[in-house]
Amino acid sequence: MSRSLLALAAALSLASAACASSDDAAPDASAPERCTSVDPACEPTYEPSYDAIFTRVLQPTCGKSGVSCHSTRGRQGALSFEDADVAYDELLASAVRPGNAACSELVVRLESTDSAERMPPPAAIPAEDRCAIVRWIQAGAPRR
Repeated sequence: MSRSLLALAAALSLASAACASSDDAAPDASAPERCTSVDPACEPTYEPSYDAIFTRVLQPTCGKSGVSCHSTRGRQGALSFEDADVAYDELLASAVRPGNAACSELVVRLESTDSAERMPPPAAIPAEDRCAIVRWIQAGAPRR
């Protein structure tokens, strides 16, 4: 096998391993509520709307087609970020509590310092993106 094929196989293996976890399904509704600390007064560098967040963060970071964790094929946490409308419905069904960013699973995962839990792996998204997500959820997570 050529070096480039070996490198590609290794990269795909790492991407797949980063997405693999016991958290393949949506969070259990009977599980105790998990919350984190957030700064709802943070200042995002762009409009904290769902469309901006989906276009700037969710789709390109977590929903790339192929082996991405939240692609249509990956669907980790029962979430796919390839289609904006589908992603919105799935987020509200399992990972976003409108008006309560601190207890939204999406924010808990984005703010986690535990590398096994933090999304996306292996490094956190930039603070301005986390801020936009917090502000959007605090505002009630409107679709438009």
